[in-house]
Amino acid sequence: MICRIGLFRFDAHTITGLEETLSTPFAKIERVQNHPLYLPVGKSEEQITVSGTEIKASIKALEWLKLQTKLKKPVRFTTPTYSIKVIVEEINTSKRTFVKDVYIFQEFELRLKRYYDDGDTLLKDAIGALL
Repeated sequence: MICRIGLFRFDAHTITGLEETLSTPFAKIERVQNHPLYLPVGKSEEQITVSGTEIKASIKALEWLKLQTKLKKPVRFTTPTYSIKVIVEEINTSKRTFVKDVYIFQEFELRLKRYYDDGDTLLKDAIGALL
C-alpha cells in the first residue's frame, strides 16, 4: 500500500506507528466554593503522528519533504483509508546502522496537523479517499 504526504511517497510497511489525537478546547472558569465551569471554545483540532523507517535508497525523498515543509504550505496526506489536508508541523529524523561512516537506515517521525479551509469538507475528504 502506498501512502503520500504531498509528493513524498512511501510504502505502508515503512510505517511503524500512526497515532491520531483529537483536541477540544475549553475555557475554564473558576467559581467561588464550587467546581470549575468549562465552556467549549472554538472547534476541535486533529493531530497525526507518523513514525517509520526509511532505507538509504529512499532517504532523498524524505529530504525533499523537509524542503517542502519549509515552505509552510498545506499538503495532502493520503493513506488507504483517508485523504486529508495537513500541515507538517515537525520532522524528526534519527540515523542508525552505520557502515564505514555511511548510514543504512533512517528513522523518522512526522507530526502533522489537520488543515481546514472553507472548501475542505468531510464529503470531499471521503471522495478523496476513494480516488
